Parts: sequence; C-alpha cells; structure tokens
Amino acid sequence: MLDIISNEFKMKYNSIISNLFYGILETKTQCQRCRQIKYNFQIFSFIEFPFEKINQYCFNSGKRNNYNMLNNKNPDVDLYECFEYNNNLELMTGENQMYCNICNCSSDSLYGSILYSTQKYLIINLNRGRGEVYECTVIFPEQLNLFNENYEAKYTWK
Repeated sequence: MLDIISNEFKMKYNSIISNLFYGILETKTQCQRCRQIKYNFQIFSFIEFPFEKINQYCFNSGKRNNYNMLNNKNPDVDLYECFEYNNNLELMTGENQMYCNICNCSSDSLYGSILYSTQKYLIINLNRGRGEVYECTVIFPEQLNLFNENYEAKYTWK
C-alpha cells in the first residue's frame, strides 16, 4: 500500500518542491474490542505542534516534575518532546470512536501516528496558540535526527 501511495504521488506531483518538502505520515488505529489494526499512509508537507498540549503532556508524563510554576514563565520546549507528543498513542472514546469492520460497530480505539519518511526539508509549525500568547524558548538541534534509537517513534500495541 505504501509503495502504491508513494508511486502515485511521485507520478502525479513529480517536481522539485514535492521531492524536497513532502513526506509520508503513517497512522494506526486499533479496535479495542477485536484488536484489529488499520493502517493509513498520507502525504504531508508540514507538521504542527501545539505548545500548550505538548506542555500538558510533559507535565502528565512526569517530564516537568521539577519545574517551578511560581516564576510565571512557560517552561522551555525541546523539539524532540514535540515529536514524542506527536507520536503518543491516544485512546479514542465517545464521539471519537472508530467504526470496526470486524465488529460491525463503533468501539474505543487506540490511535497513533509517526513520520514514516521525510524528505530533505521538514517544515515545522510551532503553534503558540490563538488569542493568548504562549511564550517559551524552543530548544532544537542544528541537525534534527528523527530516526535514531533515542527518538524513533515506538508504538506499544496491547
């Protein structure tokens, strides 16, 4: 399936821009009733990170335990934390349930996405929110390595 999507895209949109700026995003959804996993691959040109949600994720996962909230400043955000948040599995319940073809009904599901492949240039939108200004320092490396053992996305499917 991935080869088909990639080849169709290259045939339809073969250009310098698409070859330099477009990548493939893999999403997985797993039915919690029968454990069936659905895979989906999408072409993307940029990735967006919502700082407020990333910061909340870091507090909830224990990454910000020692941060002093009395200084009235948002904590620094590491770009690798943004990718970790983006690759986090999310339980979809209620109105967000998926329809399972095996169970023939809507059920709770796990949802996750990872960058399957990137091109030479990756455009990152650092979303600091609407209305209120979210001020923080973004820590990023000179060269971003998303495919090493420390930061590579890992799914934990049960």
